[in-house]
Amino acid sequence: MRRQRCMVGALLNQVNPTSMLVRYPKLAKTLEDNVKVDIPQQDLKAWSELVLRIQDKGKIQSLPLTNKNIDVNKPDYAKIHAMVDEAINPPPPAPKTSTPKKTPSSTSTTEPSSSSTTDTDELSDITATC
Repeated sequence: MRRQRCMVGALLNQVNPTSMLVRYPKLAKTLEDNVKVDIPQQDLKAWSELVLRIQDKGKIQSLPLTNKNIDVNKPDYAKIHAMVDEAINPPPPAPKTSTPKKTPSSTSTTEPSSSSTTDTDELSDITATC
């Protein structure tokens, strides 16, 4: 799944949707043995517009469903629905409370940046997957 998210993120960052739309028949023919897509051809214009919106100022996220967060052999569909619902409608952030400032010590550690490559199965920005 991580490789798929990486490919989709790279595609979103690099593709010209209008050019892809024009070349769709040739691309579909080339990829037909390796890629299955069930998007009707009449919906391609809407997909192209969506890609342009994402490239402009949008964001696309991925919620992997793997053995790390569900049992893929016997999926708990209620849990999956709840995970998707929370991803789509995240709870409001907790109110900030004032805490005393801590003095940095020589043993402090640095948190990894949010754009670092991770192999987690959590909701993540798909363009930062690689």
